[in-house]
Amino acid sequence: MGENGLTAEQKRLLQRKAWTAEHYRSVGTKLTVQDHERLLKYCEELRLSRYFLLQSLILEQLDAYDDAAR
Repeated sequence: MGENGLTAEQKRLLQRKAWTAEHYRSVGTKLTVQDHERLLKYCEELRLSRYFLLQSLILEQLDAYDDAAR
């Protein structure tokens, strides 16, 4: 342990958490139970996470928005 009582791994995790908090923001939504089940089935079939799907859809729409503004 270091002088402040944290291990090197704990310090690294704190630094990474601080960097993430500075550079990223979360986005979320609520779904009905039925739509959530549909989402899980869709993601399972495509072998991707719902988080990756949400991120991909958002970035795709933002790219289209940017392209239309040009």
